[in-house]
This record gives sequence, C-alpha cells and structure tokens, in this order.
Amino acid sequence: MYSRLEFWLSIGPMVALPLIAAVTLMFFSILVAFRGYPKNSKAARVDTWFVTRLLIEYWYWLVSPIEKLAVRWNVSPDTITWVGLFFALASAPAFATGHMGLGGWLIIIGGSFDIIDGLVARAVGRTTTEGAFLDSTLDRLADLATFGGLAVYYRNTWVMALVMVALAATYMVSYTRARGESLNVECKVGGMQRGERIFFIGITSALSPMVSLFVETGVSHPVHYLTVGGIGVIAIFGSVTAVIRGVAIYRELRFRELKKTSNVVDFQSSKLHGQGGAKTLK
Repeated sequence: MYSRLEFWLSIGPMVALPLIAAVTLMFFSILVAFRGYPKNSKAARVDTWFVTRLLIEYWYWLVSPIEKLAVRWNVSPDTITWVGLFFALASAPAFATGHMGLGGWLIIIGGSFDIIDGLVARAVGRTTTEGAFLDSTLDRLADLATFGGLAVYYRNTWVMALVMVALAATYMVSYTRARGESLNVECKVGGMQRGERIFFIGITSALSPMVSLFVETGVSHPVHYLTVGGIGVIAIFGSVTAVIRGVAIYRELRFRELKKTSNVVDFQSSKLHGQGGAKTLK
C-alpha cells in the first residue's frame, strides 16, 4: 500500500522530469529541423536497434553542459566513471525495496555519467587503455547491481527467472564482443548494448510506479508490470544479440582457420611440385 508521501515521491519526479524532457526534446527537435544534426556527430557512430538517432543526439546535447563544465574544471574522466557507478550501485537498494521509480531515475543518471566520461576523455585527449578497461569493468559491476536489486525484489516470484535471463544475456552480450576482440574479431552487431539496456530498464522503472498506482491499488508487493516489461525486452533481445554475436564470431574464426589450412596445403603442394621439378632437371 502506497502512503501519501510515497505517492508524491513517485508522482512528483514522474510529472516534473518527463515534462522537462518533453519540452527540451521539442526544443531540440526544432533546432535540428532548422540547423540539422551537429557536424562530426557522436550519435552517428552509435549502432543501435531500438533508439532513434534523434533521441541519441538529444541526450548528447542534454549532457553537453555537464561535459563542458567537467572539462573546464579539469575533472578526470575516471572520476566521472566512479560517479556513474555510485548512482548505479544506489539503484540496487532502491530496486530491492520496491522503489522502482527512484531506481529507474538513478539508472538514467548513472548512465548519463557513463556517456559523459567518454566525452570528457576525448575532449581533453585522455583516452587511455586503462581508462577503457576501468569503464568496462565498472559497467559490469553496475549491471550486476541493477539486476541484483531487481532479483532481491522479485525473489519469490516467477519474474526472478526473467531477471536471471536478462542478467545472463547482458553479460553474454558484453563477453562475446570482448572475447571476439581479444581474438582480433570486431563484432558490434545486434541490439541491447549498454545504452539500450539503460534506456529500457531506466524508463520503464521510472514510470512503473505511476502505472502500479492505478492497476495495483492496495497491493502490498506490486509486480510493477512496466518494469517487468523492460526486463523482458532485455532478456529476449539480449539473448538474441548474444547468439548472433557468438555465431558471427565463430564463423569468422572458422573461416580464418579454414583459410589458414588451405594456404598451408597450397604451400606444401607447391613445395612438392618444386622438388619434383628439381629432380627431373638433374
């Protein structure tokens, strides 16, 4: 049962923040209509199945003042990465205790800092391998915190299994790409990359309490169907992406192995023919 305080804590941000987002998105859309997308657009390099370029450009535009401020104040990109992790970790207890709205907004804020650290690193020329490693490692910890909190909340329901599938798919999407790159095979195909996962779990969870207030009135442990929907999308399309990447990388490695074997056979064959020709000349 929601108390009056919980009601306003849920409704307040969900009314104010989406309203601000809608107004700023409309303003940005007008700018794009008259000026077009920015030159050297960062969003143009983002490969995604589910999020439109307009939304990606809008989010980069929205966080650009924070990026410029961080550059001006000489804030380390690694520091920004840790700040993003802090918000992601904070979402775990929020989700675990059923405060889906708060957890969703924390995920969105943490994901925004995950964008800003890369922007700042490129702006000040501090893109380093150790920074990339730290960012990827903390991203996995952030994913674990998010789904860990959700697993605690849904521990006695069927949704727990869905959360586990989503978590496994999340890790496999990242692992297949990382393992492929370690074998010199670059593979970025598929959807449900980190940005898309943040988008789905963040938005659905942030809006979920409002839906639950109307469809689960008086329920002591709401299912939060909108959040479950976001988890389901990640579980399904994350699994599809993991399979697509796994198959693509395996085929590429298999092709290289067959090509390598074929080259060895051709070399040995030509060597034998060369030796035979030498004996004939003698």
